[in-house]
Amino acid sequence: MEEWCFVSFLSFDSKQSRQRKRLTQHKRHCIEYSSIVGGMAFRFFGFPQRSDMGWAATEWRTFKRCRTKVILLSGATGCIGRQIWLNLMHHTQHRVKLIVRKDSLSKLDSNIWKKYSRRTQVLFTDLNDLRGLKSHLRDIDCAILTATSWGGEQVFSVNVDSTLQLIQWLPKDCHVLYFSTASIIDSHGCLLEEAYRYGTPYLQSKYVALQRLLLENTCRRITVIFPTLVVGPHSHLANVTTQITTWKGLLQLVDVDASAHFIHAIDAAKVITYLMDFYPKTLFYTWHPSDPQRKLPAFVLGQPYFTADQLIQSVCRKKRFLSIPRIPILSLFPPFLISRLLLLLGATVDPWVLYCLRKRHFVYSHAVAPENFGLVSQWRHISQLFSVQE
Repeated sequence: MEEWCFVSFLSFDSKQSRQRKRLTQHKRHCIEYSSIVGGMAFRFFGFPQRSDMGWAATEWRTFKRCRTKVILLSGATGCIGRQIWLNLMHHTQHRVKLIVRKDSLSKLDSNIWKKYSRRTQVLFTDLNDLRGLKSHLRDIDCAILTATSWGGEQVFSVNVDSTLQLIQWLPKDCHVLYFSTASIIDSHGCLLEEAYRYGTPYLQSKYVALQRLLLENTCRRITVIFPTLVVGPHSHLANVTTQITTWKGLLQLVDVDASAHFIHAIDAAKVITYLMDFYPKTLFYTWHPSDPQRKLPAFVLGQPYFTADQLIQSVCRKKRFLSIPRIPILSLFPPFLISRLLLLLGATVDPWVLYCLRKRHFVYSHAVAPENFGLVSQWRHISQLFSVQE
């Protein structure tokens, strides 16, 4: 009898211990879930975040806990699109559908492609011909549209018609991150009519596309992304060092009164990955001057602005000659004389270049960088770009 009681007591105690373990595990899971929800709410209401944590620490673990989504990414072989795809593969669990031309597939990283082939689906489609793509868009949760045409006969058909048609085919509840360019808006977010009047065909197409988005798709979840000067491999500014270094001796004697923002493709991809998962509140909107009531939320991607003087010092890697007075060339001479000088130096001068010489300062007070979302930039200052190239 005593032995039976002892055995029954042991079995009862083991049942209690198992129940306690289950309760402890349940509490731990509840705490983890509440911390995730609390962190998302913390970011949603715009409270300041810790900026001393890198991507490899808490932030990326939070990304992996988010709900798995199906992402559509166009322009995956471009400068920013490639970095977005790499971030999605390395630091999230999302499934990605890439819109890629057949002749551009070789630009994707083969090692990443093989490692994450189960989560990546390639849709071989040219944006000039979207037939057969509609059936693949029914389960899309978020679309990141970075693809663009930089010029040529197809610039309006790709940047306007095909892009708007693609947005129309997406599900109604799909969150669209549409990439435009900061050159077509002023510092308040209003469309810049001079961009259409003097701009290149690329800028004119981006102006028309955003104008139609404001008039036709305000009921959809569209966030407009305005990158400033994009720096990185395969970008149009990749050879800026070579062009400036050729004339660095002359530039040291000139005072160029101009300023702008820049954003590296890696840092831009960090911000896009954050916006895709956490939907932070925006205080910046874009609109057309003819109808200010129709607005779309927007983000201008850019580090704190830099001056032309800082750029020249970074390229030359030494301070200016302080004993020699510098010539304020942009303030002293009219734009048409400067354009003649640029023509003599072999530069291309069009109406948009003349407009930029008159405006000179492309500064946006609402420009955002990874630090605005509690993240860490890899390239924060313009001098870091040229120190790496040394």
